[in-house]
Parts: sequence; C-alpha cells; structure tokens
Amino acid sequence: GVVSCADILAVAARDASVAVGGPSWTVRLGGRDSPDSNAAEAATDLPRGNMNLGELISNFANKGFNTREMVALSGSHTLGQARCLRFRGRIYNSPLPID
Repeated sequence: GVVSCADILAVAARDASVAVGGPSWTVRLGGRDSPDSNAAEAATDLPRGNMNLGELISNFANKGFNTREMVALSGSHTLGQARCLRFRGRIYNSPLPID
C-alpha cells in the first residue's frame, strides 16, 4: 500500500538497466520517504564521487551488491534523470512545486 519516491527511482533504475540489456534485480518496495535527511549517515553510508574503484566496490559490497550489480546500478543512473520533486505531487495528491 505504500509507494515512495525512492521506490519509483529504484524501479526506474532497474528497468533502465534491463532495457539496455543489463541485469535485473528484485527491488524491495514499501519504503517511506524520510521527511528529513541525515547528513552524517549519508557521509558514511552512501558512495561518494571521490571514491576510487576499490572503495566503491567495498561500499556496494556492504549493501550486498557484487561488482557487476554495482556497475549496472551506477550505469543505469546515467540513462536518464528523475527527481522526486517532479512526481511527488502525484504520489501524495498535492500540487507540484515550481522550481
């Protein structure tokens, strides 16, 4: 019964990978978008743009991804761009903000 912006982005990334012949994976749905962010957690938990290959492989392995899955997930992010801001209003039945 719950669909979040994060769920939609995860499914879109997976489907983009499949559309270009890459691997597929099961996306766990039902998460809720956080009303706020945690900068300290993001700094230690998410991959950073300045990580080298070994650090990226380790970071993704900590989340259960192998190297092939890491490459597919990273590559699928380059196929298009989506921001929750653009479809959030349809999910939560509120007007879309103007930016």
